[in-house]
Amino acid sequence: MSEEATVRGGNPSHRLLVVLVSLAAVMACSLAFQSANASAATTDVYRNSASISLPGNGNASAYPSTINVPSTPGHVISVAVTFHGFSHDSAQSVNALLVSPEGRTSLVMTGSCTTTVPLSTFGFSDDALTKMPAGAPCDKPAYQPTENTPDGWVDFGAAAPEGPYSASFNNFIGSAPSGAWKLFIKGYGGAKSGSITGGWSLTVQTSEVNALVPARDPSGVDGRATPYPLQRQIAGVDGVITDVDVRVNGVYHRNAADLEMMLVSPRGDKAILMSDVCTGDVRGEDWIFDDEAGALMSGGNPCDSGAYRPVGQIDQYFPSGPVVPPFTDTALSDLDLTDPNGTWSLYVADDTPLDDKVGLFLSPYSLDIQTRPKADIGFADEALELDEGTSGELTLRRSAGGAPMGRATAVVSTTPGTAGAEDYTSRTVFVEFAKGEAEKTVKVETLADGVADPGETFKVELGRVTGDAQPAGAAGATVTIREPAAGGGGGGPTGDGGGQNGGGGPTGGGQGPASDLVAPAIAGPTLTPRRFRVSRGGSATVARVARGSRIRYSLSEPAAVTLRFQRAVKSRSTGRRRWVSAGALRRAGAAGVNRVRFSGRIGRRALRAGSYRLILSATDAAGNTAKARPRLLRVVR
Repeated sequence: MSEEATVRGGNPSHRLLVVLVSLAAVMACSLAFQSANASAATTDVYRNSASISLPGNGNASAYPSTINVPSTPGHVISVAVTFHGFSHDSAQSVNALLVSPEGRTSLVMTGSCTTTVPLSTFGFSDDALTKMPAGAPCDKPAYQPTENTPDGWVDFGAAAPEGPYSASFNNFIGSAPSGAWKLFIKGYGGAKSGSITGGWSLTVQTSEVNALVPARDPSGVDGRATPYPLQRQIAGVDGVITDVDVRVNGVYHRNAADLEMMLVSPRGDKAILMSDVCTGDVRGEDWIFDDEAGALMSGGNPCDSGAYRPVGQIDQYFPSGPVVPPFTDTALSDLDLTDPNGTWSLYVADDTPLDDKVGLFLSPYSLDIQTRPKADIGFADEALELDEGTSGELTLRRSAGGAPMGRATAVVSTTPGTAGAEDYTSRTVFVEFAKGEAEKTVKVETLADGVADPGETFKVELGRVTGDAQPAGAAGATVTIREPAAGGGGGGPTGDGGGQNGGGGPTGGGQGPASDLVAPAIAGPTLTPRRFRVSRGGSATVARVARGSRIRYSLSEPAAVTLRFQRAVKSRSTGRRRWVSAGALRRAGAAGVNRVRFSGRIGRRALRAGSYRLILSATDAAGNTAKARPRLLRVVR
């Protein structure tokens, strides 16, 4: 099925971009976004018709009774069991356990019904309305899997997987359907016997899925989903975001409170969608995350399909993903007023990956992105006159028709006209607009050359713009250089400017080159390896060590670099993780690739075993500072 970016409504100031995002594959093109829909679910019924004798005490005549499911693609999303012709005169003694080919388990019934059950057909599924009663007639045809005995009371022996057990067919969600499904039935304390004359049947619903949470391979031991992250390329959208909603379709999980979800925009802005909410089973729910929704997800109950506000906080770091400080408030509105083009990433993880409570996403998720045209930007004036050897300012102005404005950057450059290089300061500057900022000034300087050449001109032109800005109006301004009045000391070689070159010369009167407004760009850092032992001796500056790690980063310009190490500690009062300083290294960084051998020691002090993060910052000669995203590392004994 084709998925396209479309504009809804006739008002060009409010356009709705609908981008359907596949969790299974990422295909990018200019204006149309291609991905495959999830396959339709398939339901198959298998039966073992052999009669099963049920003693009051001990194992059933077939122990276990087996149904072999042939090779079937996809993963299990639903299971049901039917007993055909069940009768028993000590029914409360019957205890039944279903085991999947992978060894997952669910109780079917224990300690249920009154003593005598006449010939009946019982169906068991999670969709049934009620569980079997304890000590009351079982007079309905369908029940949920039921446990009416204390936890751990039933022992199915060495032939069955060890307990503890629970009564929920949701335990099988995400498992492979193919292979031997086994039914263990055992009697405890019954005075009389019974039978299932028509045997039993197994109904298995399967589907190809878009994501498993956590992954079912070694990369999933830290809880990450597969794929991780779920990415999407968006291109060709002319505008900035005014609203984002996220739709996650067909969510299954044994305990959705284990799910952690975070959306990251192409600009790196983050929004936590959910964390530690929706306790309990969810089966095929469709959730919409919308800042304007009327409800929050429940902290103690399952969450039905519907629209919810993002929970806004996270209590842990995503494995191998962007770092978010604990309990940081976020919202989808944090993504507003940015460019939607680029790579979107949805990080999904299970924060309790080692238990048996797993899940999956059945269908693709989607982004509903509402945009408006970018703010117009141009020069407020198209002309400026300056005396030779003086400076002035031009104003860059932007407007979005009264709407809030996001960040933007504009490149402004001087270009020659009739004036030559000796007549003005040639420069290219990056003009940065903060959120909501409508005006910025650009400094323009002329030089004193001591030659009478009135009326010469050069231009100041608007170049590439990014963020919430698009060229409109005056894209340039013409600067005219006036000859100074006689005796005015215009700053030529014989003027009164002071110094060899006069007040307006390239080095006189403080009229130097344009100030540097751009912070250093940092790529990285990376640590190889991220898990290491401390070197046996030496300091952090020692290069020849058998242990430790290599830190690599790149700089766009020379800068002073500080590498700060912070150690994770757990608060005794709250039990939450916080970061404390463990020391810092300082280096002179060169433009291009830089490498630092790190022994695990700062000075003579070795880092203790534990989890750390590295925060790298770089400050250039003009005082502009940039920080790289923190990187996690671990020191072991």
